[in-house]
This record gives sequence, C-alpha cells and structure tokens, in this order.
Amino acid sequence: MARPSTPRLCRRHPTRRRRQAGNAGGKATRYLHGTTFPEFAEDSKTRDAVSKCIEVIGEAASRPLEDFPEVRTRHPDLELVAARAMRNRLSHGYFDIDPQVLWDTATVEVPRIVEAARRALWTDWTG
Repeated sequence: MARPSTPRLCRRHPTRRRRQAGNAGGKATRYLHGTTFPEFAEDSKTRDAVSKCIEVIGEAASRPLEDFPEVRTRHPDLELVAARAMRNRLSHGYFDIDPQVLWDTATVEVPRIVEAARRALWTDWTG
C-alpha cells in the first residue's frame, strides 16, 4: 500500500528544522557527557556519532536558508550559514577532520546553536 505523500511545506517547516537541530545537539551533548578530549580523540565511534549529529544540525539549518529566508532575519543568532558550512565540511572533508576542531565545535558551538534554536522556537510559539 502506498504511503500518502506529505505536503512539501509541512516537511520543510522551519520550526520542525529547529527542533531537529535541538534534538541532534542534545544527542551530541549526551555522547560527550563525562568524556575528556583525549578519550574523544581515541574513540572513533564517539567521533563519528558526534560528527553525524553536527551534520544533522547543519542540514536542519540549510533548508530554512533556502525555503524561508525570513528565518535568518528573524533569528540571526541561529547562525544558519555557519551551521551549513560546518555540515558541508564534515560531509565532504571527513577524511581530514581534526578531532580538536570537532571537539571544540561539539562542546562550544553546538550548545550555543541549540540554545539559539530553543529561543527561536520559544519566540515563534509565544509571539
């Protein structure tokens, strides 16, 4: 039985994308909980998992740039362009990602982006 198609707008709604970014950021934070940088640098599974989460954040950020440009204006602290660039770097340059840069991104930038996404969701929901 064929699955009913979802309207394109519904799948690409910016609120849904911000939620996805927040969820991926939360996962990355959980994966790193209690981990030191030396442990992270040696653990390819955790590096791969965190990298994937950051890619999801970047993908979630890229769609509103294309489909809802007003999101960038309304929420400049989301840093959509930087998140998209981060995603592209991880997706296409994965073979030479410096673990220190990935660690710094995951422990400093991701929490900041996730908090901005939460503020944007709150603003959109509360007016």
